[in-house]
Amino acid sequence: MRQPLTARGAAEWLRLANLAAVDVAVVTGDARDGQLADLPIGPRIDWNGDVTDIRRVARWIADVEPYLAEFPRSVVPTVVPIADADVGGVCTTSSELVRLLQAGPARFVAATPALIADIRDNRPARSREAFALRTVVNWSFERRGRIVAELPLRILGLGANTSPPMSHSLHDLLSDPRTTSLVMVIGEPGSGKTLQLRQLDAQCALDVLRSPESSRPLATFYAPLFDHPPGRAIDLDWVEECWNRAVDSTAWCSFPEFLADGGAVILDGYNEVGAHSQPLTQWMLEWRAVVAGCFQLGARRVVVSCRTRDQLIPLHSARGEEPTAVELAPVTARQIVAIAAGRGVDVARDVRAAISEDPELAQFYSSPFRLQTYLDAGTAPIARTDARLFGNAIAAAILRERDQLHFHPRLLPERAIAALVATQGRSGADPWPLLADVPLIRVLAGLARTMSRPADTVGGKLDRVRARAAIADGLREEGLDELAPAEVLEVAIDLHMLVEDERRSYGFSHRIVRQLLAALTMDTDRVLELVHAATEPRAGDAEGPEPRDAAGDTEGMASAAAQLHGEDFTVKLAAADPVLAARAHTAARLDGDSETGRSIRLALRGLLSRAGSVVAAIDAMEALAGMGWKYPAPRRGDLASAMHRVPAGEWQLGPGIAVPDVDMTKISPEVASERRTIELKPFWIADVPVTNAEYAEFVADGGYHQRDLWTDAGWDWRSRRDTVEQFVLNWIRKRDTLREHPERIVRLLRDQLASPAQAAALVRFMELGDDDLARYAGENFRRPIEAPRFWSYRGPTSGLHPVIGISWHEANAFCEWKSRELDAPVRLPSEDEWEAACVWRLGRAPLDGPINSIESGVGGTTPVGAFEAVGRSGVEIPKDLMGNCFEWTFDYYRPGDHVRRVVKGGSWRQEKWRAHPAYRGRGDVNIRTDDVGLRYVVGE
Repeated sequence: MRQPLTARGAAEWLRLANLAAVDVAVVTGDARDGQLADLPIGPRIDWNGDVTDIRRVARWIADVEPYLAEFPRSVVPTVVPIADADVGGVCTTSSELVRLLQAGPARFVAATPALIADIRDNRPARSREAFALRTVVNWSFERRGRIVAELPLRILGLGANTSPPMSHSLHDLLSDPRTTSLVMVIGEPGSGKTLQLRQLDAQCALDVLRSPESSRPLATFYAPLFDHPPGRAIDLDWVEECWNRAVDSTAWCSFPEFLADGGAVILDGYNEVGAHSQPLTQWMLEWRAVVAGCFQLGARRVVVSCRTRDQLIPLHSARGEEPTAVELAPVTARQIVAIAAGRGVDVARDVRAAISEDPELAQFYSSPFRLQTYLDAGTAPIARTDARLFGNAIAAAILRERDQLHFHPRLLPERAIAALVATQGRSGADPWPLLADVPLIRVLAGLARTMSRPADTVGGKLDRVRARAAIADGLREEGLDELAPAEVLEVAIDLHMLVEDERRSYGFSHRIVRQLLAALTMDTDRVLELVHAATEPRAGDAEGPEPRDAAGDTEGMASAAAQLHGEDFTVKLAAADPVLAARAHTAARLDGDSETGRSIRLALRGLLSRAGSVVAAIDAMEALAGMGWKYPAPRRGDLASAMHRVPAGEWQLGPGIAVPDVDMTKISPEVASERRTIELKPFWIADVPVTNAEYAEFVADGGYHQRDLWTDAGWDWRSRRDTVEQFVLNWIRKRDTLREHPERIVRLLRDQLASPAQAAALVRFMELGDDDLARYAGENFRRPIEAPRFWSYRGPTSGLHPVIGISWHEANAFCEWKSRELDAPVRLPSEDEWEAACVWRLGRAPLDGPINSIESGVGGTTPVGAFEAVGRSGVEIPKDLMGNCFEWTFDYYRPGDHVRRVVKGGSWRQEKWRAHPAYRGRGDVNIRTDDVGLRYVVGE
């Protein structure tokens, strides 16, 4: 959609959407205005209108489609308001709307706003059809929750029978002859029980509209028990009063007549005691009598929802059978992504990435209510799992469930509730100062502190006895000794703050919740003690906790404390552990340029100068990168600020250069430059290879879009003009080989090197024609290159690592861009210049330590200069000329071979001997690997 949606356009959109298997709206420009907001567009992708951006749009659609396809298509059409009554297909009367709803499979039906308002008017319905039509139309406006209502159910039992498959909907279940007359929908608070029941009500109403008057489809009446007023008697009369407000009994039928005719009653909230003062057991006993009364009057079905742990009073069907029980299972990770897609495909991608990075989030988001709370908070913070979002989720859960906490009001004082209510919906409000005043939260904070000491826990959990003991200690501190710890634990589970596993051990729903609560009510000195206690060994365990787990929990505790206590905490932590303080400061998104931020950076620089190991140096430099520190860049007219001058003269180059700890026998003529004496003019070489931070400036300045920075071949490569042709040629060759040797597919299948599905894909591949391959390549390889290969869409992970994943074309374009920045002739070094710079560097300070080669075992690039920081002499030399990553040079690998250029310096992937100055690596100018970067020079 590119233009603002008119009424006619919206009607056409609905027609097309009725034909689609999955709805994804691609929106650009002015289409964001008009009637778009009124349409149930589902997942949405914003497009900039540029043809080159089509591949991203297609990729995003492909990303989200498998998740959406897991949900069944809703069987209840959505009635959509379209303002123009003259547009074809827009209903203006109730009879027209009923006919369209009766017609069949349309997912969207258009009606005028006036008709919809008339149908939704609260006056009593005067016929069965009017009552059913209002129910269907009202369900149309529950847009955000509709996908939650499609979540599958786990059937716990059909009366005395065991459970069938878990894919039944409630509507299907009521049609099953094995289903008893009483159905119980069981689930935790916020699991979506109400949405399931309201959808059932709408589906049954649609059945009524689609059935002839003489038939008897199951008609339902939905009664939310949480609407029952305090002080009013709990009896069947109240339900009948609700009926009389919705139905004109004189024009249609009375409530007893509805039941006698086989109607069904949906009682939502069997244990929703709400603001009532009576005990939960008494409340449920009285509603059980109401259920029995419904059956006595002839109800065909009664459907009741109930919390999982509150089945205190058993219910029975009309014939005394056990009820049919279904459970709402927690939302799975894939379902979480599908629900998030309703806010936008970009939101779904962020949520999916967050869960991939932190699998615990799948459990934390497994409550639809909590997931919706997070989605309401906005896209970007979802993946960051920050303190404010967790705090808002806890506060929202308390406000939602406060009327269900049936015990001492001092645990949730009214003043605290009022303060939380005042902050709800206020942009940027921090709930944690208010939560710290809630006694329930302070009691749970004590439990969190106990669980944060590895010496006291197993896997971050406590068994039931020790958990109750910790809660009892907290209750005593609050002067609430009379409360039972078991009740507090149950409330924490209702709030989705605690989870209980099958071994009846308790843990927090997410480690960050535990860490935040543990740090909440303590001053900074006590938090520091708790942070360091995270590495204490368990009793009887000499080895202590798993180092990685201990380090992660220590860092998490520090991050939580920084988010709650701010710079007061990080400045104190920096005195003891600058690296941890920097990580906490960064995680809390505190200002890296504040006085505290600068003092932490200064402490890190001091730590780096004293680093006794490469690991310590890497940690310090990664922390510096997180704080925003960058290597100084040369300035216009001041190259010496970040470059080294290699003097003019004669240079003895080649295999004769002595390098400690290098097996010189491997420096053979086949892989090395020849021995030679070269006279060079003076030149300047960069102190460090180009880092991610420096390269990011080139990207941000539009370097990939400035044609004059690129050679002709480079611009063709960047635009991927030759990529499609090369892809097609390569795959035609592979396809033809398979056609000549089809037995290879059988062999792969027989040797279990390919699955049946993969073998079938190979057979289909053999059948593809040249045009098919060309079409696929054109669709998938036309998007221009706009960043280094290994950067994510969020950019590089660390600014101090050397940039890698760049071709020779990109390296050359960067040098052209740098020339403008410095007003100097910046270029890639020649092979001779690179070797001479390395000889000059070895002459100033010998290579007497390890480098980042395969022998180091690091397995990737490291911050530039980390290896040379250990035991350095203080002599200023170019950093990482040897090791970490290869560096492009300007020279061809062989005369006449214009496809390959020389790379020098070795890398983390290769043995140390390949870092010898004479070693000649080679790289295809079009290839982008994870161990080749660049360093530039400036000639005089």
